[in-house]
Amino acid sequence: MSYYVPAQSGHSPGDLRDAFTAALKNHTLPAPDSRVLIGDYEILLLELCGLMWHCTEHLPGHACDELDLPRGSTYARAARMLKRGWFLGPH
Repeated sequence: MSYYVPAQSGHSPGDLRDAFTAALKNHTLPAPDSRVLIGDYEILLLELCGLMWHCTEHLPGHACDELDLPRGSTYARAARMLKRGWFLGPH
């Protein structure tokens, strides 16, 4: 697993971004307790959202479409949208 300081804005490692987008491919709104594999480590999707919280890189277009976000949205926006959906429920 990559070394990354999520409290700083910027680019997150590719293995974290890949795991995040892979989790989105399987579900429209995955459960926060879904587990994702990053290298040899398994973490909760909720934890991965925390790692992506400040990621300024653009989410792939297909992932934006799956989450109903505008194309060009960042991983941070997607992570925050997922967390809001889990804890606040649909509007």
